[in-house]
Amino acid sequence: MFTVLGSGVLYLLASFSQLVGFSALGGTIAASASPVNDLAAAYGIDAVGLLLDVSIATSFLACAIASTTALVRVLFSMGREGLLPSRFGRTHPRYRTPFDAALVAMSVITAVLLTTIALSGSIWQTMEVLIVGAAGGYMTAYLLVCVAAPVFLRRIGESTFWPVLFALLAAVLLGAVLVTYLVVESGSARALGVWVFLGVMALGLAWCGLRLRSRPWLRDTIGVYDVPVTGDLLGGPAPADAAARGSGRTGP
Repeated sequence: MFTVLGSGVLYLLASFSQLVGFSALGGTIAASASPVNDLAAAYGIDAVGLLLDVSIATSFLACAIASTTALVRVLFSMGREGLLPSRFGRTHPRYRTPFDAALVAMSVITAVLLTTIALSGSIWQTMEVLIVGAAGGYMTAYLLVCVAAPVFLRRIGESTFWPVLFALLAAVLLGAVLVTYLVVESGSARALGVWVFLGVMALGLAWCGLRLRSRPWLRDTIGVYDVPVTGDLLGGPAPADAAARGSGRTGP
């Protein structure tokens, strides 16, 4: 909670500082492609702009690693549960890592990135397009979690008024933000990102529908593999319990 509040205060202070800086220079932040760099150069402290660029590059690398790791974990779980081919749920014979899922994920990511750069001829335009799709994906994921929370809490017998209210309120607000974001971006130079997002969502829903039609039992097993058990908690049973769970099947 404090991380969220602290980040919000930091964002507000940073935004306010940039607005005041441009106002003192007689300009507007909307006309700047890189506000902090331009402010640093205008006030004779170019080193701050360089430090910012290094920080941004480091942040992008960390975000790429974290997002790719999360993607591989999801593909691995979906392979174990049967929503994707079982190959995605295999681990490396020596390192016990989800090697196949990582190999496919990185291959697709690299191919999409290089193809988009080749078609657009610009790394910056490629980033703008892919960021729109990524932002839409993140918001959709958070929205679905908020929608699923009341159902999940009811199933485990922990449904109370305030958590359900906050989850539903967050779902409504996220839905409004998502729709507004997509509508605004569809009229910008990054409109291709909106269509990429909608295309990926349509393909994912179509695949899920076909898979559920051929394997109706998946409706009861999706998410089973990634549900925490007592072995995942502090003070839980011996590791043998977790090992037994990892080697078991989650589908018929």
